[in-house]
Formats: sequence, structure tokens, C-alpha cells
Amino acid sequence: MTLTNSRRLSALALVGGLLAVLFVAPTASAADSQIAPSSITGGIKITKVVYNPSGDERYTPNREKVYIKNVSARSKNLRGVVLSDPAGHRYRLPSYTLGSGRTVIVHSGSGTNGSGHLYARWNTAVWNNTGDTARLKSSGGILIDRCRWSGGGVSVTC
Repeated sequence: MTLTNSRRLSALALVGGLLAVLFVAPTASAADSQIAPSSITGGIKITKVVYNPSGDERYTPNREKVYIKNVSARSKNLRGVVLSDPAGHRYRLPSYTLGSGRTVIVHSGSGTNGSGHLYARWNTAVWNNTGDTARLKSSGGILIDRCRWSGGGVSVTC
């Protein structure tokens, strides 16, 4: 049994359409303008955590701080990145452009965001002096970086 020309053309069109669906890349969506895990994973690092500053950090929580550095060659917008600890403290970073080689300091207390400083507004001591883990995750929940310490001292370089 032979196919007529119209059936051959229909079959070719069907195969061509299937190949197009399989091999054509999807277009960018609004969600793609947010931080993509692959675009930030190799570029943003926790470089230092001050977890036991002088004085009682329960009353001066801004002395507790996490240093986040952009080690990539391009600026990164940190919007949606989450800084957290295992106890459930979470701070979703606002829209903040961090230039290449630049550092932003995230304080545990309150203040006005800008000029290299962000404020998590936890208003209490968060980072345990006896050991803890600071984590950075993408808006999609993928681990970007973490810094662990076992206690003693004032700060840890990650």
C-alpha cells in the first residue's frame, strides 16, 4: 500500500512538528529575570560571620553580622536569596545589586538598607556562639553557600 502525496506531506509535517517541539529551546519568562541558581551559585559566597561580638548581642544585635561577597566578574542582584540558620531564622534579601568583588554585610538587627549594609530585622542574637551554620539559598531553595563553626572565638572566616 502506498501513501498518496497528501498523506506523505501530512506525515512529514507531523514529524517536523514533533522535532521542533523536542529541540527548540523555550523562551524566557518573567521568572527567568529572578536569580537563577546557575547564575549565582559560583559567584556569591559567605566570607565571614561575626557570631560572638563584644558585649551582649541580645541587646545589640547589629553587632552580629554575615559578610556576603560577590566573587564573580559580574554584578549580581541578590533579590530573593535567603540567609538562614538551622533554627528557622530566615531573611529574604531585597533587591540589592552587589558589584563584582564587593561585599554586603547583613546585620541581625534593624537599620536602613543600603551602602553595603542590609538588616535582617531579627532584633535578637541569632548566630549561636557554641556552633551554628549560616546558609544562603536561591529563591528556588538551592544551596548557594554555607559557613559552619563549632564555637569559641568571635568570628569565623569562611
